[in-house]
Amino acid sequence: MDFTNIEGYTDIQHSLDALYSKKNIDFSSSAISNGLLDELKKAGFVDIFNSDADIHPLNLLSLIFKQAGYQGINLDLYSFFIDIPLIYKASDKSNHDFLRDHLSLNSLITSAFREPYQHVEEGLQTRGVKESNGYTITGNKYFIENFHQAKLLILSFQTNEGIKLALIDKNRISYQEQITTTGLMVSQITFEEFHISQECILHIDSPLDLINEIDLSQKLIRSMFIEGVSKRMMEMTAKYTAERKQFDRPIATFQAVSHRASSMFIDHECLSLVNQQALFSLINNKPEKENHVLAAKAWSADVSHRSSYSAQHLHGGMGVSKEYDLWKYCLLAKEHEIMHDSAAVCITNLGKNITLNQ
Repeated sequence: MDFTNIEGYTDIQHSLDALYSKKNIDFSSSAISNGLLDELKKAGFVDIFNSDADIHPLNLLSLIFKQAGYQGINLDLYSFFIDIPLIYKASDKSNHDFLRDHLSLNSLITSAFREPYQHVEEGLQTRGVKESNGYTITGNKYFIENFHQAKLLILSFQTNEGIKLALIDKNRISYQEQITTTGLMVSQITFEEFHISQECILHIDSPLDLINEIDLSQKLIRSMFIEGVSKRMMEMTAKYTAERKQFDRPIATFQAVSHRASSMFIDHECLSLVNQQALFSLINNKPEKENHVLAAKAWSADVSHRSSYSAQHLHGGMGVSKEYDLWKYCLLAKEHEIMHDSAAVCITNLGKNITLNQ
């Protein structure tokens, strides 16, 4: 089944490729600080979150991130495109002024949901203690995107009343800088008896369901990103092995090389299929959507590992030369392989769901 039959799919794909190619940015720099987000907004890609849009946001986001991966751009806009719009959709009208400013780029918001060992059964480890005028929270949040550019931060924490989300001023928070595998700057926050007033709490009916939806969307879009990365590595490997000669023959004609390259192609095609199935399930809110997304993320993690290994192997010394672009795609594959859970974690969770008949 072809899940990519949305109207204008090819035109959107070509438009994104032209936009990304024109920017020619360092893949380790922020999409906000280098102006790429402004370019995406000018091209109309941020307006997809308008309620009267003809295309579902996840359909477009899959293309935005897949083509970013293909072009070697580490698009650090997962919080911007996924977390904040989903919160905007779930929150009541009293929060909409802040969130509308975010989508207009007037007052950017980032999110702090991720924690060390967040996949453990106990759930969120950041805890909030109820007080007369708010909460006092303690815990750690990490891998916060675009903390420097944001003005506001949305934080999740656990209380005796359930999960709460709060919108707070970023300037109240001290942070530590972290550098990812690809050289991208992210942030980590440690909260120790940090006070949040009641006015900062976002009014959302089911925060747990919202966080689960955000998590599934993040996993899927990262899997789409890896699909773009693996496709580019496959194409670079095919081109190189067709041109590189040994014994007066292109090495692509050697059986061992052609078998290895064929495995890269099969991996990519399988990943594309499971990604599209997960996208279809998530958009249509199918009962099996979580299992499909977990399967896609597990596949993408394994494919990113195998494809980068095969590409470097078949390129020989050129595979690690910084004069050749393959090295940065391998770094992207290595980083996103474990982002939002590794293959092992996803398969474990998938097995639990199947065992529990979920």
